[in-house]
Amino acid sequence: MKTLLNSSLVFAAAARLFAGESMLTQTIQPLDGLGSGEVVIAPVICHDWIAFSGFPTAIGLITAKNVPPTNAPKPVDDINIASASGLVLSFTEDSAGKGVVTLDCRALRIPQRLSCTELQAVGATLECLRQVAGPKLNAMTLTATLKPTGQEAIQKRVEAFIQQPKDKPFQWK
Repeated sequence: MKTLLNSSLVFAAAARLFAGESMLTQTIQPLDGLGSGEVVIAPVICHDWIAFSGFPTAIGLITAKNVPPTNAPKPVDDINIASASGLVLSFTEDSAGKGVVTLDCRALRIPQRLSCTELQAVGATLECLRQVAGPKLNAMTLTATLKPTGQEAIQKRVEAFIQQPKDKPFQWK
């Protein structure tokens, strides 16, 4: 009995050590090309506070803020076009355990400092999703949450992404 109790305590202590473990995770983000006026899709390293939750955190981090270190004379704002525009990607599982990715476009608004359109921001974010998820995306459901009106072109862009083979780059420009 004493051995069982000690083993339980050791197991509980070990589980506690790893429960909130953070680490660096790689994802891909659509970045503002700053002076170039272009959207740049690039791999980035993020501090992931729930790193042991696995692959789905890389999906949510596609739309996370990205304020890089700089030697500029003034502070640099968020360079991630997805987060600066109000896009949010999230991953959940349905009752059958199948992955569901939701692109929330309800808060979508392109700041004046960015040189892209709403369609480019959505398309670039979807291409980042394709690169992060890879073939796993074929087994997932993708949904878009849109405003009640005014985002019909975005719905068409999402539908085109869903129909396209996931092993080929998405033509987002």
